[in-house]
Amino acid sequence: MPPDHNHQDNQPISEKVEDSNKQAPENNLATFKVLVFKSHAPKAYEALIFSTWLNSLRYGNDLFKLAEADPYFKAYSAFITQLLTRPNIKVRIAVLTDEPDTALGWAIDEGNILHYIFVKKDLRKNGIGRALLSKSIKTFSHLTNQGLSIWNKKCPELRFNPFT
Repeated sequence: MPPDHNHQDNQPISEKVEDSNKQAPENNLATFKVLVFKSHAPKAYEALIFSTWLNSLRYGNDLFKLAEADPYFKAYSAFITQLLTRPNIKVRIAVLTDEPDTALGWAIDEGNILHYIFVKKDLRKNGIGRALLSKSIKTFSHLTNQGLSIWNKKCPELRFNPFT
C-alpha cells in the first residue's frame, strides 16, 4: 500500500529520513533512501509490513509451513501488532528517492535486536537490506531459509534469539 502523505504521524516524513540517498549498484535501480519511524509503524505502511512479514515467514521457514494457516495468521498478526507497540521499536522503510510512495523493503528493530527485515525479491542484492540494517544490531529474533543463508555468509557474528 503506498504511503498517504496526509498520514497521522507526529512528524513530517522528511524529518524522519536517517540515511541519505543510496545507489543500488546492480539492476540500474534508482537511488533510494531509508525513512526511520520511532515507536510505531505508519498506517500507510502497515499493510505492506503485515502481509510481507506473515507470508515470507510462513512460506520461507520450513517449520512455519507445518502450522495450520488460520491459527498461524491469527496468532502471528497479534504478535506483530504487540511488537509494533513497544516503545523502543524503530521501523525503517527503504523508498525510491524520486518516488517515495514506492517501498523497496523494510526492517523492524528494537535497540540491538533485529526483529525482521524484508526486501522485495526482485530487488535483493542491491544493498537495500544492508542500508536497512542498523549498525547496532547484535541479535535477531526471526529466521527464514533465506535469512539463514545470509546469516551464514554475511553476518555470522550476529546471534539468533527467538525469545527477545
